[in-house]
Amino acid sequence: MPVRDMLTLHTLGSAEVLGLADDVGSLRVGRYADFLVVDPRDPDTGPVWDAYGTYVLACSLRNLKQVWSGGELVADGTRLTDPGATRVVDEVHSRMAVIAAR
Repeated sequence: MPVRDMLTLHTLGSAEVLGLADDVGSLRVGRYADFLVVDPRDPDTGPVWDAYGTYVLACSLRNLKQVWSGGELVADGTRLTDPGATRVVDEVHSRMAVIAAR
């Protein structure tokens, strides 16, 4: 299956299956927006002959620049910007400590 088709299945296709395609699944004015900003040049992934292929197959966390959720910036590089991030991080560490103690 072509990479572009796989990406469409994971975004708009999922929204369609769930009956939410009018609200999510694609970037359009008035829709809920969760998306990533990546830079395939930093670190360099090589020449971009196919933007979809490069994004899906070559980019990784190292290329991640920003994370937006519901139209709000929640991560800028490695820094969490969401006001609730500290509480969530503390909760994760607390839960992991309980698991490790078992």
